[in-house]
Amino acid sequence: MNTEQIKLLKELGVKRTVLTYQMSDKEIKKICEQNIMEIEVFGYMGCSFFNGACNLIHDMGGDHNFHIGTPCKAIWEVEFGGKVGESRALDAGLLCALCALKRLDIYGVNVIKIAGREQNPQMISTIVKLFRTAMDARWESEMYKAFINSIVPSWWKKIYCRNQKCKYE
Repeated sequence: MNTEQIKLLKELGVKRTVLTYQMSDKEIKKICEQNIMEIEVFGYMGCSFFNGACNLIHDMGGDHNFHIGTPCKAIWEVEFGGKVGESRALDAGLLCALCALKRLDIYGVNVIKIAGREQNPQMISTIVKLFRTAMDARWESEMYKAFINSIVPSWWKKIYCRNQKCKYE
């Protein structure tokens, strides 16, 4: 989460650290500028992003399709201030870093992490291919964001782009 922790990890022999998903664009840049060790950041997040909430899915076993029927993505009946309503109380949302790949590369990020454990294999394959295409094009296209817009499927635009679910924007 900060340069002092990363320096300690380096002293202990660690070669690469995965920064916590709460890190902002500015914090990642600052850490990369220190050039302490290899840095890995989250590029695609399929999690609820509440520590411990992943136990609701990963410890339950079974086959889980892209957030359908998973407790951390479920709509819950919630009571607050005497009022009852529905909420995705355990879900901090899906986040995507496709548009930021070029900038993260400039900062010195070495690895982009795609979270997808126990998700639909076809969905993860689609996501990995999309990120690979974007990574390959990050230096070839002067109009990177326009290129990204041209390669993402319509369902991706609906979930991420339209809802401004950009992780590092």
